[in-house]
Amino acid sequence: KTKLAVSPTRLTLVEASVTDIGGGGDGKPGACHYEVEIATPEAAELEADIGRGSLSVSNWTDPIRVRLRWGEIEFEAIGPLSADCVECSIEGSGIEGKFRYAVGKGNVGVEGLTGSVDGLTHGDTVLRWTKMNPGSQVSITSRVGDVILEIPKTIPLSLDLRVPKGEIYSRLKPSEVVVNSQELRRGIPVTVVAESGNLRLLH
Repeated sequence: KTKLAVSPTRLTLVEASVTDIGGGGDGKPGACHYEVEIATPEAAELEADIGRGSLSVSNWTDPIRVRLRWGEIEFEAIGPLSADCVECSIEGSGIEGKFRYAVGKGNVGVEGLTGSVDGLTHGDTVLRWTKMNPGSQVSITSRVGDVILEIPKTIPLSLDLRVPKGEIYSRLKPSEVVVNSQELRRGIPVTVVAESGNLRLLH
């Protein structure tokens, strides 16, 4: 069963325990597959807590917070997103606002970013910005996997790139890929740590 709570400013989807559905009547969980579709005249703050499954969201401008133990998160044209999951993939396009994620195991691939990103994952990371709002900051850590970032060339950056076991591939001059370089100090702060992988920066 699924509990759905709606208020004027928040919409919460919580997965509850499922027993005796497709099981042997002994109280042990059986196989259960279900889908919940939510459509509202206008967006509201969304909070989802999902054990095993997926979340797909589109055209949702208010903040979204997701906790997922196993599955997928997919989206298109949304507002700020905060995602915590044990094992999952995050894919989508179009985030207006901050993107925060913590993925225990899985890949992250997002395009159409416009603002700050604060992320940690054990997997590959591909992020593409169309612009960066004033005051944006980027902090990305990949424990295992490669990192690919694409940022418009017109955006000045202040870079801190650390790749202890891999390589950095970039069109930037070697003198630009340093911590707080004098030339780029007034740019958007971008910190990337690829602990066991390569970094490709397209700028």
